[in-house]
Amino acid sequence: MASTLSVVVLGLATATDPATEGKPVQVEIDAPWGCANANDFLNSLQSRSHLVRPATGDEPRTTLQVRLIEMRRYVLGELRMLDESGGIHTRKMQGANCDEVVQALSLAAAVALDPSVLLSDPGPLAAAATPAPENPPPTVAPEARSSVDVQRTTDAPPSLASQGDRRFELGAAAVGSIFLSSGISPGMSVFGRWTPAGGGRFRPTVGMAVTYVRNDVLRSPGAAQASLTGLVVTMCGTGWGASVMKVKPCGLVMAGLLSVSGLQVARTSSVDLLWLSAGAAVRTAIHLGLGFSLELEAGASAAFLRREFYTTLPAHVVEKTATISSLASLGLAHGF
Repeated sequence: MASTLSVVVLGLATATDPATEGKPVQVEIDAPWGCANANDFLNSLQSRSHLVRPATGDEPRTTLQVRLIEMRRYVLGELRMLDESGGIHTRKMQGANCDEVVQALSLAAAVALDPSVLLSDPGPLAAAATPAPENPPPTVAPEARSSVDVQRTTDAPPSLASQGDRRFELGAAAVGSIFLSSGISPGMSVFGRWTPAGGGRFRPTVGMAVTYVRNDVLRSPGAAQASLTGLVVTMCGTGWGASVMKVKPCGLVMAGLLSVSGLQVARTSSVDLLWLSAGAAVRTAIHLGLGFSLELEAGASAAFLRREFYTTLPAHVVEKTATISSLASLGLAHGF
């Protein structure tokens, strides 16, 4: 699960020479479960510079806010540095995995806090993630390397939100619906969804599901056996939550066929009727890794047409559609 932790950097302070005390630093990180945590970022930062120390009490400090987002083919990272004067400096980076992004962002933080890092030899953590070219570029003097390395850390996507690539999802779910007044009817659903590439924070997800439920699976249907087959179209907002879990509000429209057959009568008759309804739902997705997620969705909708079914006389109603039809599902989805 994504976690936001506050970790105080450990260091050594010298009472006689303030310059060696370093800078008080606090690290806050928001990252997917198993991707990286505050200690990982802290260890990388400490391996580059020792001129940092714990921030204690209410003393002024530099806060490092790190955010990591796993995309389909890469990881996006953002570092926001808030100094004691209120200034904010941002560095952004993308890499093939979390470790690459953590190392790049920790280097940017180390350079900003301790420019002498540029003059020291890079340690194992600072090694390049990609193979060295056959014809290496000419050596850059320390004075010139400062501007080159800092510029490289800022060569990142213009926005984390704008770099979300399009995503397709396929899945199946067990469904329970109360579309008749007599009680819950179980069934199954298969669905597909599409999230377009986003240019901002609002990235709607459009989905289509084929759902089939009937009232005679878990109990006796009584005087009428009914089934509902429908196409459900949903549109969900960006939602809330961290990378491990997301909660999204959704609007839904359902169109389908309601089939009802009379039972316990001398002459059996069946009718097929149009079903139209609209409503809202809430979808909760728990990411399991490798593109899979466990999803729980619950919602309610109102049918445009009310139906009543009777045996011999209109006053002898044996079944009718619910005023508010509810729908809940638990399923597994896979993103591509």
